[in-house]
Amino acid sequence: MPKQFVLNSICITLVGAVLGYGVTHIAMGNGPTHSLDMASIAVKDGGQRLTKLASQQIYQDYFDVRIKHDSISQTEDGLSVVKAIVTAKKDLPSGISYAWKLGEGVTSNSPEIIGQLGAISRGQSQELVLPVYGFTKHSKKFLSFMVNGNVDRHELRKESLSSSRPEDSFEYVVQQAHQLEEKRAQDDLKENNGKVKTKSVRSKKFDPENIIK
Repeated sequence: MPKQFVLNSICITLVGAVLGYGVTHIAMGNGPTHSLDMASIAVKDGGQRLTKLASQQIYQDYFDVRIKHDSISQTEDGLSVVKAIVTAKKDLPSGISYAWKLGEGVTSNSPEIIGQLGAISRGQSQELVLPVYGFTKHSKKFLSFMVNGNVDRHELRKESLSSSRPEDSFEYVVQQAHQLEEKRAQDDLKENNGKVKTKSVRSKKFDPENIIK
């Protein structure tokens, strides 16, 4: 009886494998052309178009975008100045589009809200300054800077979001904690006359001597 059960199990497994292979082969043969790039989708002309997620990920090989606050108004009707900094990791051609998106209550009279970047050499940066109103520390407001274009047959897209109160964000807290840790490490280095301590500042939290036994 056990032997017959084993034989039946093997037969069922083989039949399932054959059917699975056949159905998969037929489905792929009748469907559109598939690419090994799982981040792309097929289009009617046989080419490949990157999904929105892929285009936002692949940009990291070409450029970096960050927003800097030159000045933030303390009042609702005051003028604030923000700056987008695009740094090229590879040579970028001219013609890549950019656009500022202003959140609720944020306005600007500048004609430079939308435009195109000039050519940027690898390692160089291009800065785009935008004066805005309503982007104030009095209340949390948002704006974003988006870059979109085609480079080396890749559709690249990157959007960076910025708050008028960055101190309320988790990223700001992490950044400040990192800067504080570096400062403590430098202070410890000075106290020890430039000698490197065997235990880092971070390792103090996990010092075996501090474990309660």
